[in-house]
Amino acid sequence: MAFRTVILSKDSKISLRMKHLVVKNENLVRIPIHEISTVIIENPNILMSGHILNALTESKVLVILCDKYHLPSTIIEPIYGHHRQSKNIKKQIKWTMDKADFLWKRIIEEKIRNQSKVLNYYVPEYDLDSFKKYSKSVELGDISNREGHAAKVYFRQLFGDDFIRHYDDIENVCLNYGYALISSAISRSIKSKGYLTEVGIKHMS
Repeated sequence: MAFRTVILSKDSKISLRMKHLVVKNENLVRIPIHEISTVIIENPNILMSGHILNALTESKVLVILCDKYHLPSTIIEPIYGHHRQSKNIKKQIKWTMDKADFLWKRIIEEKIRNQSKVLNYYVPEYDLDSFKKYSKSVELGDISNREGHAAKVYFRQLFGDDFIRHYDDIENVCLNYGYALISSAISRSIKSKGYLTEVGIKHMS
């Protein structure tokens, strides 16, 4: 079972031997490929061959390349993710707006419920009644923007009243990094089922 996330942050030479990923720098580390779920390449001075990248994608390992700011910028994944890919794409393109709005409603409801769980863990003194109301009042397509209202309260409870999302500070940098990793993992899952990430139900690409 894949459970390891391998972060390559030092100048290293990567090779493949006996179904193991071998990382060589001042140390030598061997990791069974079947145990790896994600490889994050933070350092541009990593030496590896196309053969290794092919082996990783064949083993369904998510490979993420980072930019000069160490933020994930590219993911490497198989072109053909599912044997029924063309059939699934045709169905996906034909989804109605009603179906997209319903799915978006379900996603936002779940997102708000998960935010309340995080607040309950980190800010146990906070009254979660408002989040219960938010999750129960999400409309089709979230036309009343319950997502935005809940997010504003959520972030300020976690980081303080002065926190503003997308500012250039350490909290936002860390959030962006985490979001990029999660987004990459979700993208891989969608592609593995034979669907297009470029055709979203709300956000495009």
